[in-house]
Amino acid sequence: MADTSYEFGEACPDKGVAVLSTLRFAEGTTTTTDASRGVNENQEKVLLLRRTLKILAHEMGHLFHLKHCIFYQCVMNGWAHLDEMDESPLHLCPICLRKLHHGLVPLLLVVQQGRPRPQ
Repeated sequence: MADTSYEFGEACPDKGVAVLSTLRFAEGTTTTTDASRGVNENQEKVLLLRRTLKILAHEMGHLFHLKHCIFYQCVMNGWAHLDEMDESPLHLCPICLRKLHHGLVPLLLVVQQGRPRPQ
């Protein structure tokens, strides 16, 4: 298994399983960013929700066999720390969106036609 010292989640697309952790969001960890310091309670809740949604979207992308994006600012960018996560958007870039579409269309056609799903 890869070094998970800077990971926020892990996905196994072949098994359809993903996990995420919000441990690194805890105050006092070495990865708490300046962006999360000095904010009021409501802002902190919004920041926590936004970060959690980014990890969720990122790991779901991996479940659809998307790799880390190197082309644009994208939710599929790899993150080594919270600053990188905070800078990334909550959406896919055009290239990753196309990859997702390309991978989903055959599955949708199979479901619509009532055929068993390919293995």
